[in-house]
Amino acid sequence: MPVLQIILSLLSILIIILMFLKPLKGVMLYLIYFFLAPNLIVGDTILGTRTVALLLLAAFMVTMYTHTPSIVYKQIRPFLLFYGLQFFLIPFSFDANYSLNAWMLSACKVIFSIILASAIYLENEKQKTNILVHVFCGIFILIIGYGLFLTTMPGLNPYQMILQPIFGGEFNEAYAAGNSGLSTNTTLSEGRLFGRISSVFNHPMTYVLAIGLFFIFLFAYIRKKWLLCIFLIVTSLAIITSGVRTPIAALGITGLFMLIYYRKYKFFFYAILVIGLLLYIVPLISEDAADYIASIFNSDDSATKGSSLEMRLSQLDACLKIIADTPFVGKGIDWTGWYMSTKGGHPQALFFESLLFVVICNMGFVGIVLWIVFVVSYIKTVHRYFPEKSIRTILYGILVYYISFAGITGEYGYLPIFMVFYVMVIGVNNARMRKREMQNLI
Repeated sequence: MPVLQIILSLLSILIIILMFLKPLKGVMLYLIYFFLAPNLIVGDTILGTRTVALLLLAAFMVTMYTHTPSIVYKQIRPFLLFYGLQFFLIPFSFDANYSLNAWMLSACKVIFSIILASAIYLENEKQKTNILVHVFCGIFILIIGYGLFLTTMPGLNPYQMILQPIFGGEFNEAYAAGNSGLSTNTTLSEGRLFGRISSVFNHPMTYVLAIGLFFIFLFAYIRKKWLLCIFLIVTSLAIITSGVRTPIAALGITGLFMLIYYRKYKFFFYAILVIGLLLYIVPLISEDAADYIASIFNSDDSATKGSSLEMRLSQLDACLKIIADTPFVGKGIDWTGWYMSTKGGHPQALFFESLLFVVICNMGFVGIVLWIVFVVSYIKTVHRYFPEKSIRTILYGILVYYISFAGITGEYGYLPIFMVFYVMVIGVNNARMRKREMQNLI
Protein backbone atom coordinates (compact mmCIF):
# COMPACT_ATOMS: atom_id res chain seq x y z
CA MET A 1 0.00 0.00 0.00
CA PRO A 2 1.49 3.39 -1.01
CA VAL A 3 2.45 5.76 1.81
CA LEU A 4 0.08 8.38 0.37
CA GLN A 5 -2.82 5.92 0.61
CA ILE A 6 -2.01 5.27 4.28
CA ILE A 7 -1.91 9.02 4.98
CA LEU A 8 -5.22 9.62 3.20
CA SER A 9 -6.81 6.70 5.07
CA LEU A 10 -5.70 8.09 8.43
CA LEU A 11 -6.96 11.54 7.46
CA SER A 12 -10.32 10.08 6.38
CA ILE A 13 -10.77 8.23 9.68
CA LEU A 14 -9.74 11.33 11.65
CA ILE A 15 -12.17 13.52 9.67
CA ILE A 16 -15.11 11.20 10.39
CA ILE A 17 -14.29 11.08 14.11
CA LEU A 18 -13.72 14.83 14.48
CA MET A 19 -16.88 15.72 12.57
CA PHE A 20 -18.84 14.18 15.45
CA LEU A 21 -16.60 15.04 18.40
CA LYS A 22 -14.92 18.34 17.40
CA PRO A 23 -16.93 19.57 14.39
CA LEU A 24 -14.99 22.80 13.77
CA LYS A 25 -11.69 20.92 13.67
CA GLY A 26 -13.29 18.22 11.54
CA VAL A 27 -14.50 20.81 9.05
CA MET A 28 -11.04 22.38 8.94
CA LEU A 29 -9.39 19.03 8.22
CA TYR A 30 -11.98 18.10 5.58
CA LEU A 31 -11.48 21.50 3.93
CA ILE A 32 -7.84 20.57 3.42
CA TYR A 33 -8.74 17.05 2.25
CA PHE A 34 -11.39 18.45 -0.14
CA PHE A 35 -8.66 19.73 -2.46
CA LEU A 36 -6.20 16.86 -2.00
CA ALA A 37 -8.24 13.79 -2.97
CA PRO A 38 -11.49 12.99 -4.80
CA ASN A 39 -13.04 10.76 -2.09
CA LEU A 40 -12.56 9.63 1.48
CA ILE A 41 -10.75 6.30 1.64
CA VAL A 42 -10.08 3.73 4.35
CA GLY A 43 -7.43 1.19 3.39
CA ASP A 44 -8.43 -0.22 0.02
CA THR A 45 -12.08 0.84 0.45
CA ILE A 46 -13.14 4.05 -1.26
CA LEU A 47 -16.15 5.40 0.62
CA GLY A 48 -19.10 5.81 -1.74
CA THR A 49 -20.60 9.23 -2.27
CA ARG A 50 -23.88 8.18 -0.63
CA THR A 51 -22.01 6.94 2.45
CA VAL A 52 -19.99 10.15 2.75
CA ALA A 53 -23.10 12.28 2.20
CA LEU A 54 -24.96 10.44 4.96
CA LEU A 55 -21.99 10.69 7.35
CA LEU A 56 -21.64 14.43 6.75
CA LEU A 57 -25.37 14.98 7.09
CA ALA A 58 -25.51 12.95 10.31
CA ALA A 59 -22.55 14.87 11.77
CA PHE A 60 -24.20 18.17 10.88
CA MET A 61 -27.56 17.21 12.39
CA VAL A 62 -25.96 15.95 15.61
CA THR A 63 -23.43 18.72 16.25
CA MET A 64 -24.30 21.92 14.36
CA TYR A 65 -27.90 21.97 13.11
CA THR A 66 -29.48 23.46 16.24
CA HIS A 67 -26.82 26.20 16.42
CA THR A 68 -27.04 27.23 12.77
CA PRO A 69 -29.15 30.37 12.17
CA SER A 70 -31.56 30.61 9.24
CA ILE A 71 -29.41 33.29 7.58
CA VAL A 72 -26.89 30.58 6.63
CA TYR A 73 -29.51 28.66 4.64
CA LYS A 74 -30.82 31.85 3.06
CA GLN A 75 -27.37 32.83 1.84
CA ILE A 76 -26.79 29.45 0.16
CA ARG A 77 -30.37 29.11 -1.10
CA PRO A 78 -29.42 29.37 -4.83
CA PHE A 79 -27.34 26.19 -4.60
CA LEU A 80 -29.94 24.32 -2.54
CA LEU A 81 -32.60 25.34 -5.06
CA PHE A 82 -30.47 24.25 -8.02
CA TYR A 83 -29.64 20.78 -6.71
CA GLY A 84 -33.12 20.32 -5.28
CA LEU A 85 -34.75 20.95 -8.66
CA GLN A 86 -32.10 18.91 -10.45
CA PHE A 87 -32.98 15.90 -8.28
CA PHE A 88 -36.44 15.67 -9.89
CA LEU A 89 -34.83 15.09 -13.30
CA ILE A 90 -33.16 11.85 -12.19
CA PRO A 91 -36.17 9.56 -13.03
CA PHE A 92 -35.99 10.76 -16.65
CA SER A 93 -32.29 9.84 -17.01
CA PHE A 94 -30.88 7.27 -19.42
CA ASP A 95 -29.70 5.37 -16.33
CA ALA A 96 -31.38 6.54 -13.12
CA ASN A 97 -28.87 4.80 -10.85
CA TYR A 98 -25.87 6.32 -12.66
CA SER A 99 -27.43 9.79 -12.59
CA LEU A 100 -28.31 9.43 -8.91
CA ASN A 101 -24.68 8.58 -8.12
CA ALA A 102 -23.50 11.57 -10.16
CA TRP A 103 -26.00 13.82 -8.38
CA MET A 104 -24.94 12.44 -4.99
CA LEU A 105 -21.28 13.18 -5.77
CA SER A 106 -22.13 16.87 -6.16
CA ALA A 107 -24.71 16.82 -3.36
CA CYS A 108 -22.07 15.42 -0.98
CA LYS A 109 -19.85 18.43 -1.68
CA VAL A 110 -22.81 20.76 -1.33
CA ILE A 111 -23.59 19.27 2.10
CA PHE A 112 -19.99 19.95 3.08
CA SER A 113 -20.35 23.55 1.86
CA ILE A 114 -23.43 23.94 4.08
CA ILE A 115 -21.44 22.58 7.03
CA LEU A 116 -18.56 24.89 6.08
CA ALA A 117 -20.87 27.92 5.99
CA SER A 118 -22.31 26.97 9.38
CA ALA A 119 -18.83 26.43 10.85
CA ILE A 120 -17.67 29.81 9.58
CA TYR A 121 -20.67 31.52 11.17
CA LEU A 122 -20.28 29.71 14.51
CA GLU A 123 -16.54 30.36 14.60
CA ASN A 124 -17.10 34.01 13.78
CA GLU A 125 -19.46 34.33 16.74
CA LYS A 126 -16.56 33.47 19.04
CA GLN A 127 -13.87 35.70 17.51
CA LYS A 128 -13.49 38.54 15.04
CA THR A 129 -11.08 36.64 12.82
CA ASN A 130 -11.88 33.44 10.94
CA ILE A 131 -9.32 30.64 11.09
CA LEU A 132 -11.11 28.57 8.42
CA VAL A 133 -10.69 31.36 5.86
CA HIS A 134 -6.97 31.66 6.72
CA VAL A 135 -6.54 27.89 6.40
CA PHE A 136 -8.29 28.05 3.02
CA CYS A 137 -5.87 30.71 1.83
CA GLY A 138 -2.95 28.65 3.12
CA ILE A 139 -4.16 25.64 1.13
CA PHE A 140 -4.09 27.64 -2.08
CA ILE A 141 -0.64 29.02 -1.37
CA LEU A 142 0.54 25.39 -1.30
CA ILE A 143 -1.52 24.46 -4.39
CA ILE A 144 -0.07 27.35 -6.40
CA GLY A 145 3.41 26.73 -5.05
CA TYR A 146 3.27 23.09 -6.15
CA GLY A 147 1.87 24.12 -9.52
CA LEU A 148 4.81 26.49 -10.07
CA PHE A 149 7.22 23.77 -8.91
CA LEU A 150 5.85 21.49 -11.65
CA THR A 151 7.13 23.94 -14.29
CA THR A 152 10.55 22.42 -13.54
CA MET A 153 9.33 19.01 -14.77
CA PRO A 154 7.02 19.67 -17.77
CA GLY A 155 4.51 16.91 -18.46
CA LEU A 156 4.99 15.21 -15.09
CA ASN A 157 3.10 15.38 -11.78
CA PRO A 158 4.46 13.03 -9.09
CA TYR A 159 1.53 13.61 -6.71
CA GLN A 160 -1.13 12.78 -9.29
CA MET A 161 0.90 9.89 -10.68
CA ILE A 162 0.68 8.29 -7.22
CA LEU A 163 -2.83 9.49 -6.29
CA GLN A 164 -4.87 8.57 -9.37
CA PRO A 165 -4.11 4.79 -9.34
CA ILE A 166 -5.22 4.71 -5.67
CA PHE A 167 -8.70 5.81 -6.78
CA GLY A 168 -8.80 3.60 -9.87
CA GLY A 169 -7.61 6.21 -12.35
CA GLU A 170 -4.51 6.68 -14.45
CA PHE A 171 -2.40 9.78 -14.98
CA ASN A 172 -2.61 10.87 -18.63
CA GLU A 173 0.98 11.75 -19.51
CA ALA A 174 0.10 12.65 -23.11
CA TYR A 175 -2.46 15.24 -22.03
CA ALA A 176 -0.12 16.59 -19.32
CA ALA A 177 2.54 17.03 -21.99
CA GLY A 178 0.17 19.29 -23.93
CA ASN A 179 -1.02 16.76 -26.50
CA SER A 180 -4.53 15.44 -27.12
CA GLY A 181 -6.03 13.37 -24.31
CA LEU A 182 -6.50 10.54 -26.81
CA SER A 183 -2.89 10.68 -28.00
CA THR A 184 -0.15 8.26 -26.97
CA ASN A 185 2.57 10.83 -27.56
CA THR A 186 4.14 11.81 -24.22
CA THR A 187 6.75 14.18 -25.63
CA LEU A 188 6.22 17.85 -24.77
CA SER A 189 3.97 19.71 -27.21
CA GLU A 190 5.64 22.58 -29.08
CA GLY A 191 2.73 24.92 -28.33
CA ARG A 192 2.95 24.53 -24.52
CA LEU A 193 6.23 25.36 -22.81
CA PHE A 194 5.34 23.57 -19.54
CA GLY A 195 2.74 21.12 -20.83
CA ARG A 196 -0.56 21.20 -18.89
CA ILE A 197 -0.19 21.61 -15.13
CA SER A 198 -2.82 20.23 -12.75
CA SER A 199 -1.06 20.68 -9.36
CA VAL A 200 -2.96 18.64 -6.72
CA PHE A 201 -6.08 18.31 -8.91
CA ASN A 202 -6.79 15.40 -11.24
CA HIS A 203 -7.25 17.67 -14.28
CA PRO A 204 -5.61 20.93 -15.44
CA MET A 205 -9.02 22.53 -16.05
CA THR A 206 -10.01 22.05 -12.40
CA TYR A 207 -6.69 23.57 -11.32
CA VAL A 208 -7.02 26.73 -13.42
CA LEU A 209 -10.70 27.13 -12.49
CA ALA A 210 -9.73 27.07 -8.80
CA ILE A 211 -6.75 29.45 -9.03
CA GLY A 212 -8.78 31.81 -11.22
CA LEU A 213 -11.45 31.95 -8.52
CA PHE A 214 -8.68 32.39 -5.94
CA PHE A 215 -7.34 35.36 -7.95
CA ILE A 216 -10.70 37.11 -7.52
CA PHE A 217 -11.05 35.97 -3.89
CA LEU A 218 -7.78 37.73 -3.05
CA PHE A 219 -9.43 41.13 -3.58
CA ALA A 220 -11.78 40.34 -0.71
CA TYR A 221 -9.24 38.61 1.53
CA ILE A 222 -6.21 40.93 1.41
CA ARG A 223 -6.55 44.61 2.32
CA LYS A 224 -2.91 45.71 2.11
CA LYS A 225 -2.20 46.77 -1.48
CA TRP A 226 1.47 45.75 -1.57
CA LEU A 227 0.67 42.27 -0.27
CA LEU A 228 -2.27 41.96 -2.68
CA CYS A 229 0.01 42.83 -5.61
CA ILE A 230 2.48 40.10 -4.64
CA PHE A 231 -0.26 37.47 -4.38
CA LEU A 232 -1.84 38.57 -7.68
CA ILE A 233 1.50 38.42 -9.50
CA VAL A 234 2.28 34.92 -8.20
CA THR A 235 -1.24 33.67 -8.99
CA SER A 236 -1.04 35.22 -12.48
CA LEU A 237 2.28 33.46 -13.04
CA ALA A 238 0.63 30.15 -12.08
CA ILE A 239 -2.20 30.80 -14.55
CA ILE A 240 0.14 31.77 -17.39
CA THR A 241 2.38 28.71 -16.89
CA SER A 242 -0.56 26.28 -16.52
CA GLY A 243 -0.72 25.58 -20.26
CA VAL A 244 -4.46 26.40 -20.40
CA ARG A 245 -5.77 29.56 -22.11
CA THR A 246 -9.31 29.51 -20.69
CA PRO A 247 -8.68 31.30 -17.35
CA ILE A 248 -6.97 34.19 -19.14
CA ALA A 249 -10.08 34.84 -21.24
CA ALA A 250 -12.43 34.25 -18.28
CA LEU A 251 -10.48 36.61 -16.01
CA GLY A 252 -10.42 39.24 -18.76
CA ILE A 253 -14.21 39.11 -19.04
CA THR A 254 -14.58 39.13 -15.24
CA GLY A 255 -12.21 42.06 -14.82
CA LEU A 256 -14.11 44.18 -17.33
CA PHE A 257 -17.41 43.29 -15.65
CA MET A 258 -16.12 44.19 -12.18
CA LEU A 259 -14.82 47.55 -13.43
CA ILE A 260 -18.20 48.39 -14.94
CA TYR A 261 -20.15 47.22 -11.89
CA TYR A 262 -17.89 49.21 -9.59
CA ARG A 263 -18.32 52.20 -11.93
CA LYS A 264 -14.65 52.48 -12.75
CA TYR A 265 -15.42 53.53 -16.30
CA LYS A 266 -12.07 55.24 -16.87
CA PHE A 267 -10.18 52.08 -15.88
CA PHE A 268 -12.54 50.05 -18.04
CA PHE A 269 -11.63 51.98 -21.17
CA TYR A 270 -7.95 51.86 -20.21
CA ALA A 271 -8.25 48.07 -19.83
CA ILE A 272 -9.88 47.75 -23.28
CA LEU A 273 -7.10 49.88 -24.76
CA VAL A 274 -4.34 47.83 -23.11
CA ILE A 275 -5.90 44.51 -24.18
CA GLY A 276 -6.25 45.79 -27.75
CA LEU A 277 -2.64 46.96 -27.86
CA LEU A 278 -1.38 43.67 -26.46
CA LEU A 279 -3.37 41.67 -29.04
CA TYR A 280 -1.84 43.85 -31.77
CA ILE A 281 1.75 44.26 -30.54
CA VAL A 282 2.60 40.88 -28.96
CA PRO A 283 2.04 38.87 -32.20
CA LEU A 284 4.42 41.29 -33.99
CA ILE A 285 7.14 40.49 -31.44
CA SER A 286 6.68 36.73 -31.28
CA GLU A 287 5.52 34.34 -33.99
CA ASP A 288 4.60 31.77 -31.33
CA ALA A 289 2.39 34.36 -29.59
CA ALA A 290 0.68 35.14 -32.90
CA ASP A 291 -0.01 31.44 -33.42
CA TYR A 292 -1.28 31.13 -29.84
CA ILE A 293 -3.73 34.04 -30.19
CA ALA A 294 -4.88 32.88 -33.64
CA SER A 295 -5.71 29.46 -32.21
CA ILE A 296 -8.44 31.02 -30.07
CA PHE A 297 -10.37 32.02 -33.19
CA ASN A 298 -9.30 29.42 -35.73
CA SER A 299 -8.66 25.77 -34.98
CA ASP A 300 -7.31 24.86 -38.41
CA ASP A 301 -4.37 27.18 -39.04
CA SER A 302 -2.26 26.94 -35.93
CA ALA A 303 -0.07 24.49 -34.09
CA THR A 304 -1.77 25.27 -30.82
CA LYS A 305 -5.31 24.08 -31.35
CA GLY A 306 -8.26 26.15 -30.23
CA SER A 307 -11.96 26.43 -31.01
CA SER A 308 -13.42 28.34 -33.92
CA LEU A 309 -16.94 29.77 -34.11
CA GLU A 310 -17.71 27.33 -36.91
CA MET A 311 -16.69 24.41 -34.69
CA ARG A 312 -18.86 25.67 -31.81
CA LEU A 313 -21.93 25.98 -34.04
CA SER A 314 -21.30 22.47 -35.35
CA GLN A 315 -21.12 21.17 -31.77
CA LEU A 316 -24.36 22.96 -30.84
CA ASP A 317 -26.14 21.40 -33.81
CA ALA A 318 -24.83 17.96 -32.78
CA CYS A 319 -26.09 18.46 -29.19
CA LEU A 320 -29.57 19.37 -30.44
CA LYS A 321 -29.61 16.20 -32.54
CA ILE A 322 -28.52 14.12 -29.53
CA ILE A 323 -31.60 15.20 -27.54
CA ALA A 324 -34.00 15.07 -30.49
CA ASP A 325 -35.99 12.29 -28.81
CA THR A 326 -35.91 13.92 -25.32
CA PRO A 327 -35.68 17.68 -25.95
CA PHE A 328 -37.14 18.81 -22.63
CA VAL A 329 -35.20 16.69 -20.11
CA GLY A 330 -32.15 15.65 -22.16
CA LYS A 331 -30.33 12.35 -21.75
CA GLY A 332 -29.84 12.51 -17.99
CA ILE A 333 -27.59 14.02 -15.32
CA ASP A 334 -23.91 13.59 -16.26
CA TRP A 335 -24.72 11.78 -19.51
CA THR A 336 -21.86 13.68 -21.15
CA GLY A 337 -19.45 12.37 -18.50
CA TRP A 338 -20.71 8.82 -19.03
CA TYR A 339 -20.42 9.14 -22.81
CA MET A 340 -16.82 10.39 -22.74
CA SER A 341 -15.72 7.80 -20.17
CA THR A 342 -17.18 4.90 -22.19
CA LYS A 343 -16.90 6.06 -25.81
CA GLY A 344 -14.44 8.95 -25.85
CA GLY A 345 -15.18 12.07 -27.85
CA HIS A 346 -18.41 12.43 -29.82
CA PRO A 347 -18.01 12.50 -33.65
CA GLN A 348 -19.59 15.98 -33.92
CA ALA A 349 -20.04 17.33 -30.38
CA LEU A 350 -16.44 16.31 -29.57
CA PHE A 351 -15.89 16.76 -25.80
CA PHE A 352 -18.94 18.98 -25.14
CA GLU A 353 -16.67 21.98 -24.44
CA SER A 354 -19.28 24.43 -23.22
CA LEU A 355 -21.66 24.77 -20.30
CA LEU A 356 -24.46 25.19 -22.84
CA PHE A 357 -23.61 21.91 -24.60
CA VAL A 358 -23.39 20.00 -21.31
CA VAL A 359 -26.70 21.41 -20.04
CA ILE A 360 -28.53 20.71 -23.30
CA CYS A 361 -27.34 17.11 -23.48
CA ASN A 362 -27.78 16.33 -19.78
CA MET A 363 -30.98 18.19 -18.92
CA GLY A 364 -32.45 19.52 -22.18
CA PHE A 365 -34.37 22.78 -22.32
CA VAL A 366 -35.55 22.28 -18.73
CA GLY A 367 -31.89 22.40 -17.74
CA ILE A 368 -31.46 25.78 -19.42
CA VAL A 369 -34.42 27.11 -17.43
CA LEU A 370 -32.96 25.57 -14.25
CA TRP A 371 -29.66 27.38 -14.78
CA ILE A 372 -31.43 30.68 -15.44
CA VAL A 373 -33.35 30.21 -12.17
CA PHE A 374 -30.06 29.52 -10.36
CA VAL A 375 -28.36 32.66 -11.71
CA VAL A 376 -31.37 34.89 -10.96
CA SER A 377 -31.64 33.44 -7.44
CA TYR A 378 -27.90 33.98 -6.90
CA ILE A 379 -28.09 37.63 -8.00
CA LYS A 380 -31.10 38.31 -5.76
CA THR A 381 -29.45 36.61 -2.77
CA VAL A 382 -26.22 38.59 -3.14
CA HIS A 383 -28.13 41.85 -3.57
CA ARG A 384 -30.28 41.20 -0.50
CA TYR A 385 -27.80 39.85 2.04
CA PHE A 386 -24.55 41.63 1.15
CA PRO A 387 -24.98 45.42 1.21
CA GLU A 388 -21.25 46.23 1.07
CA LYS A 389 -20.48 46.94 -2.56
CA SER A 390 -16.91 45.63 -2.50
CA ILE A 391 -18.05 42.19 -1.26
CA ARG A 392 -21.00 42.21 -3.63
CA THR A 393 -18.64 42.94 -6.53
CA ILE A 394 -16.45 39.95 -5.58
CA LEU A 395 -19.48 37.63 -5.31
CA TYR A 396 -20.77 38.73 -8.70
CA GLY A 397 -17.23 38.50 -10.05
CA ILE A 398 -16.74 34.84 -9.11
CA LEU A 399 -20.10 34.07 -10.74
CA VAL A 400 -19.07 35.79 -13.98
CA TYR A 401 -15.72 33.99 -13.93
CA TYR A 402 -17.35 30.61 -13.30
CA ILE A 403 -19.92 31.05 -16.10
CA SER A 404 -17.28 32.41 -18.50
CA PHE A 405 -14.95 29.51 -17.71
CA ALA A 406 -17.64 26.80 -17.90
CA GLY A 407 -19.09 28.46 -20.99
CA ILE A 408 -15.79 27.83 -22.77
CA THR A 409 -14.84 24.43 -21.34
CA GLY A 410 -18.04 22.71 -20.15
CA GLU A 411 -19.22 21.83 -16.63
CA TYR A 412 -17.44 18.87 -15.07
CA GLY A 413 -17.87 19.10 -11.31
CA TYR A 414 -16.89 22.78 -11.11
CA LEU A 415 -20.01 24.08 -9.33
CA PRO A 416 -19.15 22.63 -5.87
CA ILE A 417 -15.72 24.31 -6.05
CA PHE A 418 -17.41 27.58 -6.99
CA MET A 419 -19.73 27.13 -4.00
CA VAL A 420 -16.77 26.73 -1.62
CA PHE A 421 -15.34 30.03 -2.84
CA TYR A 422 -18.75 31.65 -2.42
CA VAL A 423 -18.86 30.45 1.19
CA MET A 424 -15.31 31.70 1.80
CA VAL A 425 -16.14 35.20 0.56
CA ILE A 426 -19.09 35.12 2.98
CA GLY A 427 -16.58 34.19 5.68
CA VAL A 428 -14.47 37.24 4.86
CA ASN A 429 -17.58 39.41 4.94
CA ASN A 430 -18.71 38.00 8.31
CA ALA A 431 -15.27 38.59 9.83
CA ARG A 432 -15.31 42.22 8.68
CA MET A 433 -18.78 42.80 10.10
CA ARG A 434 -17.80 41.16 13.39
CA LYS A 435 -14.68 43.31 13.63
CA ARG A 436 -16.73 46.47 13.08
CA GLU A 437 -19.22 45.42 15.73
CA MET A 438 -16.39 44.90 18.22
CA GLN A 439 -14.90 48.30 17.37
CA ASN A 440 -18.29 50.00 17.85
CA LEU A 441 -18.63 48.38 21.28
CA ILE A 442 -15.23 49.75 22.24
